[in-house]
This record gives sequence, structure tokens and C-alpha cells, in this order.
Amino acid sequence: MTSDIYYSGRREHNFLVKDPRYFSKLPLWTPVNKVSNVKKIVSTKNDQVLFLKADGKIEVHEKNKEIRRYELKNEKIIDIQASHSFLILTKSGKVYLLAYRDSRRYYGTNVEDPKKNEEQLIPLTFFINNGLFVESFQIATSNAFFLCKGGKLYGHGLIDNGRLGIKREEHYQKTPILILENVKRVFSWHGSMSFFVITTDDELFVSGYNYDGGLGLGRFRGHAHTPEKLTNLPFQVTDILDFKAALISVLITKKEGRTFSCGRGDYNGHNKKLGVFTEIEMLKNHKAIQLESGVAFGLVLTSENRLFGWGFSRPTRPTNQFKSPYIPQEYDIPSHLVRIKSLKIACCPTLTFVYKPAVLLGSLKLDLKQFLKRQKFADLDLKLSDGQIIKVHKILIELRTGLKINEFQNLINQNHLSKKDLNVFLKWVYYNQLKNNTVHEKIIHKIFNLLKISLDPNSDQFENSLENDLIKLYKDDDSKDFKILLINKNKEVDVVKEQEGAEEKEDNEDEEGEDGLLVHKSILLARSGLFRDMFDNLNLNEKNINQIKDYSNKSIESLEILIKYFYTNKIQLTADEDPELIVEELEDAVEYYQLNENCNFNEELQKIKK
Repeated sequence: MTSDIYYSGRREHNFLVKDPRYFSKLPLWTPVNKVSNVKKIVSTKNDQVLFLKADGKIEVHEKNKEIRRYELKNEKIIDIQASHSFLILTKSGKVYLLAYRDSRRYYGTNVEDPKKNEEQLIPLTFFINNGLFVESFQIATSNAFFLCKGGKLYGHGLIDNGRLGIKREEHYQKTPILILENVKRVFSWHGSMSFFVITTDDELFVSGYNYDGGLGLGRFRGHAHTPEKLTNLPFQVTDILDFKAALISVLITKKEGRTFSCGRGDYNGHNKKLGVFTEIEMLKNHKAIQLESGVAFGLVLTSENRLFGWGFSRPTRPTNQFKSPYIPQEYDIPSHLVRIKSLKIACCPTLTFVYKPAVLLGSLKLDLKQFLKRQKFADLDLKLSDGQIIKVHKILIELRTGLKINEFQNLINQNHLSKKDLNVFLKWVYYNQLKNNTVHEKIIHKIFNLLKISLDPNSDQFENSLENDLIKLYKDDDSKDFKILLINKNKEVDVVKEQEGAEEKEDNEDEEGEDGLLVHKSILLARSGLFRDMFDNLNLNEKNINQIKDYSNKSIESLEILIKYFYTNKIQLTADEDPELIVEELEDAVEYYQLNENCNFNEELQKIKK
């Protein structure tokens, strides 16, 4: 399978590849085939490259050193940043430092000798000790900025030229200090000597080194020692999608994808000095979706996956492909990446990456992955030609292959598929996994051809095939094999009477008359811990029952919305449904129905609440 990650750089960076053909002379884009399943890429100024993997693990690649791997077992990593060293942000709002020689100097850790602690992820105890929850962070050349819950912006590092937004005598501020309050977003970058913030009042402030007017303050020299408000902007502050500030400052507006910059001409894409933000003429007909910048250059990726770059050429540039352009010029990217919707670019101090980011498995795929492992809930034994047995779920096999189970069984036996090959295929069936290597690609192609499945493993259809199939399954009422009976709590007395053998019942107490929803048992058991426990606690002779009772006291409408979420991972209301009532009834659904802790149910619920 072709690589999902390519980089452009000098020969010194051949530690990223293993193919000796590239060691002496690197092509424009070199495939990184030593690492896969990557969510984000950053690197330090010393050319240490960090890959955040989709499984939450971290790999550090460096010249003349073995690959180092790290993980936080009890923390979920959501972001990484790098400049002189690496900072790591977790879902619980904690920040960790991957300590290197300059770590204490720039980031104020309590590590006595960071050089001796290169193999450790060290928590920044300042935020923990002060009860601060870090929501996001940014790293500049010699500074770090931390936006904490409640809109408080903290920072530490180099103070001169207004980089930290304060006037102090000391050269470095080693302990984080409060810079601003009422902050909504903060922007900076590894090549930056400044930072930008958007306040809760939707105003834009800037502080730092105003090299050749790069801050947009309308003057070409000097510094903003404390945050200054930017006015007369040619865009709305609320439309800012991203902001990268180095010796070049550029932003993209959210709605139109327009690109603006200011500052020195050979850095800003205008071919002249500008102290205010001006739209880049050549990019007016392109919708920008991502911006990256280095010390003296900029890159823009458009919605058509076209890459434009400009800036100042010098030895520290990622490649020599940019010939000191004063205006953007277009650069080719690997052809098979052009059609990828989620394509990303990354600018590191001496490297440029273009890559297809791996997506962390959502709760839907995680649930189905675990369902594949839960042998006790399997309802079918696949018998291989060599006598081995694999336990599976019939409905998912038929759904994903389009074949009746007998046809599927006959085909795998006639062609003597091994258990190893079938397990590779089942990972696609259950949670759409296909590892980035040629062996897995050949297995998938072989089985797809055998089963006449017309999907290209490199296509968007392949990426979305599981979600599309589950939507079809949700709409297929004829194949639903299980019923949830909705029992209202105010009828608990009647239930007790029933258990005591009471003979008299009102007409509406008949179980057959209760509200109920038809579902597929496999989907129900895959997604809800509550229903798994209920089913698991049944006697062996009751396992074949086709209904189960729900005592949640929820309405049939809210339960139906939850069931649809089990299939689609989305909450969708009709025009007749009351959002406030639905939100009220489903606020406890994650806990009550024991949904995956990584599920997005509450986030989806908040969307309809707004």
C-alpha cells in the first residue's frame, strides 16, 4: 500500500525513511514508511520529529538514535506541540513535558537535570497544584501559552520584545504567570516571536516582535510589549479559522476561506511591504482550509487539495523547491493524496509534511471492535476448511458482504481461506480497519475479489463503508430481530402484582400492549453495557428470547433517538420533537445505558440544546 505520509526535506532527515534508495538523493516528496496510523506531526528545532498515533501513543524519531515510544496509560492525549521541546495535552486538562536539555530553560519544569530525564513524560505541576484545567496551548520559539478553563491565559518563557505580553526585568519567566483574562482563543507558532488572542468580546489583540510590520499594527518596527488591540481589520474576528504568526502573519476566514497576510513582502505573499492585513491576490479564487507557517515562509492548503507556498529561501527551509517567491506558487503533492478529503499539512522548522491523518476510533467503531472480541455474544460459528472455528455475528457478516451466511461460508471453504486472512477481513467488517501495509492490502483485495465486493481500499467509499452500511441496517425493519419494551415506572406496582400472581390487570397493562421498538440485537449488545448486562444475566434457557424490558421511564420518542444513535453515532430530531424535552430525558443516557466513555453522545445532545 502507498504511504499516507510524505515529507520534503534535506538528506539529513533520511532517518525518517528506511528505503536506501532515498538516502543519497531525496525526491521532492519522500514517503515516510517507518511509521503509520499518525494523527498529528510536530518537530523541534533540533529536528526531533514526534508522531502522535491514533491509539494515543507517541513516537519520537531523531537522527542517529533509536525510535523512542511513550504513552500515558491513564490519560487520553488530545494535542501535542513542539519548539525547543515537546508539550503534551491530555483530555483531563493536564500538560506534560517531554524533557530535553533546554526544557527547564524555556518551560520552567521542576526537573533538576532534564538531560537525565529524556525518557520521561513530566507533568507541569503548576497547573495541577493551582487547580487549573488547560483547554488548549500554543508554543512559540521560546514561549508557551496555556488557555485555561474560565478564559485565563497563562504563559512563560522568553520575555524580551513583548513575547510574553509583560514588561519584566528578568530574561526568562520560568513559572507560568497570568497574562490575560476573558480569552477565547490563543494563536502562536514554533517560529513566532509573538502571540494573538481573541477575547470573549470578539476582539483581536497582539503582543510581541513587530518585525517589518508582521503583526498588522500599521508600523514596520518596534514591539508590542503588552497586548494591543488590532482595529480596521478587513474581516470579522468571529470568522477567523486559524492564525499562524511567525515573521509572516496569515489567517483564513471561516466562511469564505479567504487568506490574508501582512508584513515584509518576500514573506507575506504580496511582493511589497505592508503593515496591515491585506487579502492575498493570487489566492482569491481558492478556498483555503488549512494554513501552516515556518520562520519565513507560508503554506496554504485549499479545499481542492492544492498546495500553495511562498517565502524566503535559505538553508533552514524544508526544501529548495521554493525559489524565493514574492507571491504564492503552486506545488505538486503525491497524486494519490489529492483525493483525500481529510488531507493535512505540517510545517516544522526544517521539514514539511503532507499526510492523511489517522482518525481515533470513535465510540461506534470501538464498540464494534470490542464486540468482535466478545465471543459469548457471537451467534454464529464459521467453520474453516482446516477445521478451525471463528465465532462471529451473522447480521454484520451479511450486512458488510451482501451475501447470505451460507454463501459466505461456502466461499471461504472452497477457497481455503486461513484463519489469519479471515481475521484481517473481519477487522474491516466490524470496525473498518485496514493496516497500512502491503500484506493487509493484498489480503483485503483477495477476499474482496472472492466475495465480489466492489470497493477500492484507497477510496472515500472504503473509509465510510461501515457508517453507510449501518444506516442501511437501521432502515431495514424486516431484519430487526429484537424488541425493547418500554415499561413506565408508574407501573412498577403492577409489575410487582404480576410477580405475585395477581389475576386482575387493566387493559393497558398487557405486555403485548406496551410501547416497544424493534432493533437488531447485535447492535444493542455492542453499544450498551446495560443491555449487555441484562442479557448476560439471563438463564441459559432464556438466551433465545426476542425482547427485553426498559424501565428507564423515557418516552418512546427519546428512546427511538437513542437507538438511532446506536446505528449512526448522531442525534437527529424531526420537526415534531421538542429539543428541550428530548435533552432533559436523555441527559443521563450515557451513565444509565452504560455507553462507551469515549462516545460523543453528550456533545451531540448539546448541539440540539443550542
